[in-house]
Amino acid sequence: FEIHEKLLELKSLETSTKGIDIFNALDNIVSKYGGFGKCSGIATDGAKAMVGHRTGLVGLCKEKGIHCLFFHCISQQEALCGKIIRLSGTMKTVVNTVNLIRGGNKAQRDREFIAFLDNLEAEYGDISLYCEVPWLSAGNCLLRNEILAFLRNENIGHEYQEKLEKIQFLNNLALLTDLTSHLNALNLKLQGKKQNISQLYGHIEGIRKNLDVMQIALKANNTAHFPSCQQLKEEEENDTKFSMFHEIIIDIKKEFQDRFQDFDPLKPKLALFNNPMEIEVSEVPCELQMEICDLQADPFYQTKKSDVPEISWNLISKERFPKLLKCSLQMLSLFGSTYVCESAFSALKQIKSKTRNRIESASLESSLRLCLTELTVDIEKTCIRKSVAIIILTSRL
Repeated sequence: FEIHEKLLELKSLETSTKGIDIFNALDNIVSKYGGFGKCSGIATDGAKAMVGHRTGLVGLCKEKGIHCLFFHCISQQEALCGKIIRLSGTMKTVVNTVNLIRGGNKAQRDREFIAFLDNLEAEYGDISLYCEVPWLSAGNCLLRNEILAFLRNENIGHEYQEKLEKIQFLNNLALLTDLTSHLNALNLKLQGKKQNISQLYGHIEGIRKNLDVMQIALKANNTAHFPSCQQLKEEEENDTKFSMFHEIIIDIKKEFQDRFQDFDPLKPKLALFNNPMEIEVSEVPCELQMEICDLQADPFYQTKKSDVPEISWNLISKERFPKLLKCSLQMLSLFGSTYVCESAFSALKQIKSKTRNRIESASLESSLRLCLTELTVDIEKTCIRKSVAIIILTSRL
């Protein structure tokens, strides 16, 4: 078998976007392809119209007896976990400082700041404006020494200068920088196509283990995993104490645990999917135990233990292990995040611009499908064939 990520259909909600409207549109589309019986899972965002227990899409699906997995997009859940960091006052000061340099109609000051950084041979050539929606962009706009030097040089932002000189604020800023950097790295891992739910959830489990290590280290005032905090400790010597911040790590851990508890029932299937040759038979559902015994005893499949799941499951005989193969296909077909859908919105924004705002739904769907397809399309050759077909048809008439 082969796995492809494709756009099924594009449906416009022309009147309202309530849960019932979304459900009816989805039901009409899925019915054309065999119904919800072939659906292994539905990934949603956190909108009430999607996740509402009564009038949302999830609630209506359950009411209609649709049995599949429902879960909130992993990447969106991870981004929301970052908002639990209790350093909003520090972030507000950073945002105000950055806006003082770059915000509004301050193009000249921004150019002066870029030139100032260039003269200092700074690591970064500019700072990014902070945006509330992609909260994790905060990690990309946290500069300290260069900003303070620029404020002093331009004789502006005196209240921000005072804060940038206080050790407690610098401690908060250093920790915020490092935490957002760790979460930024995780956010990048969760982006991109062709990642199955096992890989995405593996990234989440990885950061949870990292947080355990960070908490223990930070409680002992060990900043080995926090580069900015370590640098500040070396500069200020004995004036920095980071052990008090280990409670923030506890809060982040709890947020990850609460938000991803919906995936706990899926862990046994993920364990079976990732390592079918070494999993304990007692940990496998009863209906799969006989097949897993035969699979683990087969000499051929024993030589394939080290293969990645996508390759090893592709070698499984459909005739001998139909139930196991069906289980693996369910895992492979699950979308762990709405990244593909969000990338479609980005493409849609480029296709339906101000100069093409009256494009019809059918043409829009065709253009979007062409933009999102994994297949290599030879547009020039296709157009030539189309032209030849039109000429032949015209000559016949």
